[in-house]
Amino acid sequence: RIEGFPNTFIEAWSYGIPVISTFDPDNIIASFKVGLMRKDIAGLRSGLGELLRVPEKRSVMGQRGREYFLKHHTIEAVIPKFEMFFMDIVRGGPSPPDTKGEIESRSGNTISGQSACA
Repeated sequence: RIEGFPNTFIEAWSYGIPVISTFDPDNIIASFKVGLMRKDIAGLRSGLGELLRVPEKRSVMGQRGREYFLKHHTIEAVIPKFEMFFMDIVRGGPSPPDTKGEIESRSGNTISGQSACA
């Protein structure tokens, strides 16, 4: 069974800490370069060593993670999406959710599962 979007990632990024994982929900780690992806325990170990040995890389990925958090997961970023979503319900209801956990309202506003975790 695969976990949904891990809140631990959001918490790490909120502090400017990159993540190392074998799981990349919604391809966010790769797309935003906010951490390292590895295939197994040995890879996780080597990735952690890499970030410990190269503080510049750790710092850049951490800053990208912090920027991602601020843009997508703060109250200021999430509340307007929820307000629009609920207003759309009042006006006639949302469209059915798609298979990626996103909810699109009739007005075209999208609330993704990852934003709802904030």
